[in-house]
Amino acid sequence: QPNADYPVVAPLREPPYMPHSKPGAPLVQGGIDGRLGPTNNMDASSPQAQARMALNIEHQLSAHAASNEETEKDRMIRGELYQPFDIHLVEERARCKAALWRFNNACNGISGASAKEQNRLLKEVLVPPPSSTTGSPSGVASPRLGGSMGQGAILVAPFECHYGYNIHIGEDVMVSESCRFVDDCPITIGAHTWIGPAVTILSSMAHTNMQERKGSQSRYQGRAVTIEEDCYIGANCTIYPGVRIRRGAYIAPGEVVKTDIVAYGFQGFKPNYM
Repeated sequence: QPNADYPVVAPLREPPYMPHSKPGAPLVQGGIDGRLGPTNNMDASSPQAQARMALNIEHQLSAHAASNEETEKDRMIRGELYQPFDIHLVEERARCKAALWRFNNACNGISGASAKEQNRLLKEVLVPPPSSTTGSPSGVASPRLGGSMGQGAILVAPFECHYGYNIHIGEDVMVSESCRFVDDCPITIGAHTWIGPAVTILSSMAHTNMQERKGSQSRYQGRAVTIEEDCYIGANCTIYPGVRIRRGAYIAPGEVVKTDIVAYGFQGFKPNYM
């Protein structure tokens, strides 16, 4: 209720387009910036005021919860269970697939693309633009990620990967044709390593628990894969998530690597001439 000690100042003018309010209804006046002015005759104990306060508190709580909400991408990179068909991850894989198509086709001799253009297109695969990695359906900005490729490294097309920004290739690395890197978690290849044709590196797989394997609704879990310096990975090898191949190791063609390999160790048949 208005205080009797303070006189009520009448409005300077009434807009000609505003209809007269009903008796007893508060008159809403527009401020200089077009916002609604405060209503001094609103009773805090009225149901309307309490409902407005409750809605305001609920909006603040929901905004705070959204800012702290974890995304499937965050869980994926940390190696926790995640949904691979989350809409944000699907969009990022589609972005990478389009960039790979441009790179693989530019490496075709018929296209006539220069080596400089091929390197530029490969960089688009490994380092996506900020707009494609910072947005999320919940409105939470994820930290920008980007892969890397050392000086003198060669990656032969065709090449396949999921995201690109989790791949880190050292100096003078040779990645032969038809390799596939499932880089849901980071994949790191040390300097002077040779990767043979059609090598598959898995950093993520469907969970072994039957309760988590439900077709397209399955949850995946990954671990980072590290291949250190001066390693040899033969053609058609498959490397499981979480494997660490230490410096100078030799993996024979066609091997499936499920456990860590010690430094200068080998798995599979090693030719006599080596």
